[in-house]
Amino acid sequence: MIPAADVVEIATAARRSAGALHQRRREVRDLYLGDVVVPLSELYADEQAATANLLQQGLDGTAQRIASTAPHISWHPLRPGFKQHEDRARQQRAVSLGWHEANAMDLIRYRRARHIIGYAESPVEIRWDRKRMIPCWGVRDPLDTFCAPPSRLDDMTPAWTVHCYTRSMDWLRRHYPDAFVLLRPADWRPGSASVVEVVEYHDASETVLVATGQRSAVDGFSLDPYSGQMAVLLDRAPNPVGRPLVVVPGRIGLTEQRRGQMDGMVGKYIRQARLDALELIAIEQGIFPKTWLIAHPNEVPMIVTKADPRNGIVGKVTGGDIFTQQLNPGYKTREARADLERAQRIEGGVSATMTGETISGARTARMSDAVEGGQLDFGNREIQKILARSEQAELEIAAELAKAFAGNVSVSMYVAGKGSKGPVSYKADDLFGERCAVSVEYAMAGADLNQQVVRTGQKLSLNLISEQSAREQDPEVQDAELEKDRITVEGLEKAVLTGLQQLAVSAGENPGVLDQVLRVSELVITDKHELIAAAIKASAEAREAQAAVAPPAPE
Repeated sequence: MIPAADVVEIATAARRSAGALHQRRREVRDLYLGDVVVPLSELYADEQAATANLLQQGLDGTAQRIASTAPHISWHPLRPGFKQHEDRARQQRAVSLGWHEANAMDLIRYRRARHIIGYAESPVEIRWDRKRMIPCWGVRDPLDTFCAPPSRLDDMTPAWTVHCYTRSMDWLRRHYPDAFVLLRPADWRPGSASVVEVVEYHDASETVLVATGQRSAVDGFSLDPYSGQMAVLLDRAPNPVGRPLVVVPGRIGLTEQRRGQMDGMVGKYIRQARLDALELIAIEQGIFPKTWLIAHPNEVPMIVTKADPRNGIVGKVTGGDIFTQQLNPGYKTREARADLERAQRIEGGVSATMTGETISGARTARMSDAVEGGQLDFGNREIQKILARSEQAELEIAAELAKAFAGNVSVSMYVAGKGSKGPVSYKADDLFGERCAVSVEYAMAGADLNQQVVRTGQKLSLNLISEQSAREQDPEVQDAELEKDRITVEGLEKAVLTGLQQLAVSAGENPGVLDQVLRVSELVITDKHELIAAAIKASAEAREAQAAVAPPAPE
């Protein structure tokens, strides 16, 4: 078991080594939230920058495209071709979809896509929900997450992870009264703003929660001056899985130090906002120019009459001349702002269509899509593949947690995921007890919702895929088998309706047929039966009536 003091030492060293990286991330966060201050003393204190926030538009637009489609989860049978193993793999997939549905995974993907675009990392912790008896996905803030150096590049499961955040003294008093007594400041009062720094440590053997005293405004991580305690252990829990519970996928770069897609936009935005502010100041000074009264040699200048052009009053001065300072506010300002905006779009991959504009030089919709696709598709494909590999590791951890905490407990849930719908009951030991493998893949990595539908239709028209594969790849078709059955039934209904119409046309030759057609219409109009069921019932009633009036057979 790792001591609490070692946890604080690890966290302190990790925060110190990641200082520059997290500083860039904080700058991206501040610009995304619109908290960037333009350093110009001539502006009013409450005046904000009036430059378009392309970072926020580009980050949201890219993340929405990445998370607009969901990956396909496949659990592979241990012995393919055997019904028992095939059924178990299908049930494993249904349970995985049920876990995702219970955790609102569709919304989690939108959050994580924003994190990996803006912060270059998207850490998530898999923990056990004792109330619902299912694994729970907890998205962690990358600004509060620090990891062990990876054993290899692009390693998503670091050996240890620490999360550093603050909690109020009231929170500490309610949940950990013994630690509160040790860390309470001498002047603390209920409801005061005092906080403690909490360090949450995860590795393959345990999870440790440590409090480190009051937060210091100097270095952000120091000893508590009141208690003299370096670290106070709050809680400790063993890790039954035997592998880290935190997965940290990140963008791929030249080195192990990751860089966010929007990092280079911050300085350009500040310069553009500063130019905009300077132009505004110059325009205001052009409307209200500075006026000087310049004295004649050996004379004392005086203003006799103050000018009032609205009332036709002409100003008069003696002993001097009035000089108005004229400015040229438009010199290269607009050109410089346009260049900075273009530089931001290129740096952050912010397409013009994200802001509702037409791509310059694009004459057709196809050309516009091709230009935007060349800018976004390959980057989105990379991020989707990274997140898919992360979800694969997360599902493996979730299955291990289910076996550890509820191995022999029967758990029931309702699954409403793509390809699986209905109630599912399982025992984790029986379902995940044997060696099993899971894969998570996007049907068309790099394509968003609209592109995936169009590309699926094009492949179908070229006979490259079957209609069943097209239904499975379409992100809006939840159950391909059910959709196939519905299409089949609709075709049969059209055939039955055509036959009934033909019978109605020729009903003059056979009055009994007209009664049967009218009976079908009556059953459908009164919402008692669907078309096929109504036709079957009308035919049965006609046969019964015919049998009732038939003469008896001769002896």
